[in-house]
Amino acid sequence: MNLKELIISSGILEDYALGSASETDAKGVECLARCYPEIQEEIFLIQNSLQRYAEQYKVNPPEGLKEKIWLSIQNDTAPTAQSAKPHFKGASGNLTAIMVKHKKWIAAASVLFVFTGLLLYSLYLHSQLKETNNRFALLETESKLYQKELQAQKEAYTLVRSQFDFLLDPFTEKVVLRGTSIQPEALATVYWNKNSQEVYVAINNLPQPPEDKQFQLWALVDGRPFDAGLIEEVSALNVQKMKSFKDADAFAITLEKKGGSQVPTLEAMYVIGTI
Repeated sequence: MNLKELIISSGILEDYALGSASETDAKGVECLARCYPEIQEEIFLIQNSLQRYAEQYKVNPPEGLKEKIWLSIQNDTAPTAQSAKPHFKGASGNLTAIMVKHKKWIAAASVLFVFTGLLLYSLYLHSQLKETNNRFALLETESKLYQKELQAQKEAYTLVRSQFDFLLDPFTEKVVLRGTSIQPEALATVYWNKNSQEVYVAINNLPQPPEDKQFQLWALVDGRPFDAGLIEEVSALNVQKMKSFKDADAFAITLEKKGGSQVPTLEAMYVIGTI
């Protein structure tokens, strides 16, 4: 139940329509009526209902009452103060009891109104706190993602920088591997640094291998082939670091089964280059 429904169902609008609401409550109702058209409409409905009720149950004086009163005045037989006193005393007592009861109800309603306001405000603060916590958790998650992305970029930059420094090293030797009779237009490049013994390979022009096959680099030392590593990606934009070698006479690439081979398949040699 929202605030407008609470005000309408509290009964304070009936007191306002009857004129029995306190000055503070009346001002509060008028203020709410200006803010909420539903409350103003409810006041109109209550006033109309009270007017219809009064008209429906109004009591007309008995016929001849006016003549009897006039005759009583003439004969000096009007009701005495003593005879009237008990009646008005009783009415005054009932009115006092009603007012005391009404004041107690107003006090209870005021407390209920204040308590409800505090409850609604507490719920509002709770929802705001929950929303703030959700936003904080989202920002924290985004921050972690940004940190991972930044770390990945740093690692990629470090790798590219190391490759760049390697290629610019004056002791790095470039070995061109040219195509064999299997595919004469095939081409690859090996970069070998004798001081650091590091080896990198760049695939310039090789076909994509079948799913069950993989290209493998070999280093020829004194005529004997040694495994230099599997080529993970056949791309002209990729420079891959391979196994290190202190000495080598030539490099060659063969197409082997997935996972590589211990000895090269000479009839599947695509490129070779001597130093």
